[in-house]
Amino acid sequence: MIGVYIISLKESQRRLDTEKLVLESNEKFKGRCVFQIFDAISPKHQDFEKFVQELYDAQSLLQSDWYHSYVGAGLTLPELGCYLSHYLLWKECVKTNQPVVILEDDVALESNFMQALEDCLKSPFDFVRLYGCYWYYHETKFHVLPKEFVFPPFDYPFKNNPILEKFKKFFDVSRFLNLSTHKVIHYILKKIQKSYYATHEKEAFFLEHFYLTSVYVASTAGYYLTPKGAKTFIEATERFKIIEPVDMFMDNSAYHDVANLTYVPCPVSLSEHSLDSTIQKPQKKSLKSYPFPPKKSTFKNLFYYSINAKKRLKAFQQYSKQYAPLETPKEV
Repeated sequence: MIGVYIISLKESQRRLDTEKLVLESNEKFKGRCVFQIFDAISPKHQDFEKFVQELYDAQSLLQSDWYHSYVGAGLTLPELGCYLSHYLLWKECVKTNQPVVILEDDVALESNFMQALEDCLKSPFDFVRLYGCYWYYHETKFHVLPKEFVFPPFDYPFKNNPILEKFKKFFDVSRFLNLSTHKVIHYILKKIQKSYYATHEKEAFFLEHFYLTSVYVASTAGYYLTPKGAKTFIEATERFKIIEPVDMFMDNSAYHDVANLTYVPCPVSLSEHSLDSTIQKPQKKSLKSYPFPPKKSTFKNLFYYSINAKKRLKAFQQYSKQYAPLETPKEV
């Protein structure tokens, strides 16, 4: 039987809901899988500082693709805790030498959950997302995943960006379009990025349900993982240190050479609690990155999108070639 771990903070207000899901699922899937709660690592954990000292080095952020993007600004305490929770479960997967399913506490199980697990167990894949979403400015031909607005696009204040402040003085579009200048600038930038990515975005299906794409797929809400995949993620983390939010690190094959596939239709969805995650939600006292991040490379930041798109295309080509005999033709 496959083990299913749900990451949940002990002090979470949703703890009772998670315990109820475990009980109901163990009854429903009796003899096929075993659900259990894994206590999430938070800054309050007695070993949090020890883990951070072992696995986090601010200077290592300079190796991160995410850090050199415009959204990367260093890791918050909750992001470190989230990463450590997944890391310890990877260790558990290697220890038991059995595939596992790892869920976060803001998910709901869909009707095809058990079928998806059976398909994963029969497949040659080491890592399969059971839920995933496109980065918010991406579009693909298949449209098989939700498009998640992870970062509200128009929330960034001008006062924190001197370049945009200067731009605003000379380009006051608000008078003409009844929109804030930042909204217009953001819209234009996203259009340019979308146009650029469109020339690089590739996607394919394998064994009918396993979706591979060169587009970044977000979320660690739920995934299937083999001991081989877990060992690879552990080794990559210990080599590079914690340099990105865990979902971004797992998605970037340049760090670990693990193919990123998503099972479609997704057997896991986000529950009504997903916008109020107790695992990753930053508290007011921990909004600052920890510790203070190093200065970014101007060059890498300037060419981030181009370099990253090429990396993802290269990974797609590698894995689509590797699993070519399993490819399932898909019409748009």
